[in-house]
Amino acid sequence: MTEGPTKAPARHAIYLEFHGVCIEFRADETELLDVLELRFQHFLVGNPKPHHIRFDFTSVASAGHHVLARPSGMARPVYEPPEGEVVYSDDGDWLFITTGERVRVLAEIGRGEVRVSFVASGAAMWLVSHPIVTICLIELLKRRGLFNVHAAGLSSGGRSVLIPGPSGVGKSTISFAMIRAGFDFIADDMVFLHKTKEGMAVLAFPDTLDFNDSTALMFSELEGVAAAPKRSGWPKWQIDVARLTRSPVAWRTTPVVLVFPTFSDRSRSELVPIGRDDALTALLPNVLLTEARSSQAHLDALGELVAGAGCFRLEMARDFPHIADLLRSSLLSR
Repeated sequence: MTEGPTKAPARHAIYLEFHGVCIEFRADETELLDVLELRFQHFLVGNPKPHHIRFDFTSVASAGHHVLARPSGMARPVYEPPEGEVVYSDDGDWLFITTGERVRVLAEIGRGEVRVSFVASGAAMWLVSHPIVTICLIELLKRRGLFNVHAAGLSSGGRSVLIPGPSGVGKSTISFAMIRAGFDFIADDMVFLHKTKEGMAVLAFPDTLDFNDSTALMFSELEGVAAAPKRSGWPKWQIDVARLTRSPVAWRTTPVVLVFPTFSDRSRSELVPIGRDDALTALLPNVLLTEARSSQAHLDALGELVAGAGCFRLEMARDFPHIADLLRSSLLSR
């Protein structure tokens, strides 16, 4: 008896409108779409629109079954992940990403198309839904005039404080302290800049807030969340901070203050003014040096951000209510 063709797994989709950019996520793993739906819940739309960007995710049984391979031609590294590679082809205008044997990604930037092949597991779900999607979105949105800054963002009266820095520097802890002090929420980890006729605007990305054990111990609101086990493969706990705290989301604000946190042995936190050149240098790693025109536009946006904001180093103790007061004072003084 001759077997018929193998039926392809059903594909499901969710749709977003991210500050005017229509995005489609399509996958054969509903669990992955559930994670992405939680992450992008504030941008979900019920009915599909003609998409500007499409992600297509395919789960595979093992590394030997990946459905993607690196295209032929020259490519150069543009980012150094903890494992694997992120390379860009100037001729083909594509990014190719690997994370060991678990994930392969081909992002055809000019077409707005991203294909992802991944070995389904808890750790791969986190890699795909967070670092992989983030890296690709950074590049795809850059072509559409939305420029990322790896920063937390808080707002008061339509004026914002941005707190740039890598993971582990305390952005989430400072953010939660400032929300408790009455600030509106913009983002925990990433904001986007958009140049308007009125000047530079900060666009919100109210992603879930990621926190670790030490942050949970500082705030009673997080104790219940931290009492439950982390999602399998996730490095931290996650909360919908806007829902937990009922903090309004400040969708579009004017950037007024940039604060670069650093841990200190001080007994009390202090804001120290820094030069604009130092601030810009600290922001340069936000730019993926891919296609020349959009990369230069990203650099220009960062330059304009720094030129219009007060720039400070936060020498940080563990007095988070005092930190919130310091940042409120810096915002009000400008």
